[in-house]
Amino acid sequence: MASEERLSFSLNALEPVDFLLDEVRTRDPGRAICVILGAKKERQPLLALLLLDSELARVPRLITQPMAGYIRYQWWRDAITEIAAGQARQEPVLRALAPTLRAGRIDSGSLHALIDAHEAEMERVQSEVAAQPEAYAKATSGLLHRLLAEAAGTHEGRWLDAAIAVGTAHGLLAGRHAVPEEQRPDPAPLVGRALALLDAAGLRGRRPPRSAMPALLPALLVRKSAARLVRGLDDATVPRPVLGLVLANALRRI
Repeated sequence: MASEERLSFSLNALEPVDFLLDEVRTRDPGRAICVILGAKKERQPLLALLLLDSELARVPRLITQPMAGYIRYQWWRDAITEIAAGQARQEPVLRALAPTLRAGRIDSGSLHALIDAHEAEMERVQSEVAAQPEAYAKATSGLLHRLLAEAAGTHEGRWLDAAIAVGTAHGLLAGRHAVPEEQRPDPAPLVGRALALLDAAGLRGRRPPRSAMPALLPALLVRKSAARLVRGLDDATVPRPVLGLVLANALRRI
């Protein structure tokens, strides 16, 4: 553990701590490491995508009236549309995404779909969310991972499909914490489905393109979380397998 902590510290020293990096490290530390390792010149838009997803996901927890949530989601829709029209509001996530959007590496329609999926969270009763976790995970985290791969320059369909599968698996396990602890379902079916999604992605024995690594490396986080859940341990504080992520990224073996 001490060696992993030293390695994590050295990774942190590689980049200046700007707003995006600092925020994503706090909110989504595991996937932040995956982006830091797997992306260089595309790092800023990828961090912006992670932070955008985090902002969208926490709206239902911050509001007291649904209308306030609808207004916030519409703000993001309008801001994304403005980027496509050549404008960008003075907001860090939008400024970081603007060049990637204008270059056509990701499209505004996909970002609108991500907003729609999170907005629908406010319209579901808690039992419905628990009853269809995979559909929600695919529409949010699965789409996010596809966007990460596309923003980093991945175009081949099989790797985009793999990114969706990894993102969905990640969302399935991480999404348990959006449900009050007393209402959380038995983790066993979710763990089984998450691991099945990773198997279906066909990652073992293959070397993904470098551009797909930020979206695919979180498969290691899913396996670590699944192993802890199987042992009856809380996956909310899963130690991040930094050394494993470094090696996987270097060898392009997941």
